[in-house]
Amino acid sequence: MRLADPTRLQSSIDADPEFRMAARYWNATLSLESPSRALRIEIADGRVASCRESAPGQPATITVVAPDDGWAQFLAAVPRPFYQRHRQGPDRPTRCA
Repeated sequence: MRLADPTRLQSSIDADPEFRMAARYWNATLSLESPSRALRIEIADGRVASCRESAPGQPATITVVAPDDGWAQFLAAVPRPFYQRHRQGPDRPTRCA
């Protein structure tokens, strides 16, 4: 399962004025991971410097890991209730590091 189109995601993030304002001093690497894939987003001074697919398990400032079906529901055009926010529990084995 592909998490998201890296080019489209980068364009969307860079076009979001709220993100630019909130992240203007942020320098970080964000890794969104499933068991088989990862989407790596490198942010420099609040702008996406790079957004690409990569192998899971690489070091990052923030790593969010979820099963493929969890990502599919979270990224749906209209997510089910409670898939729009992070919630961890025995029925949702999501790990943030």
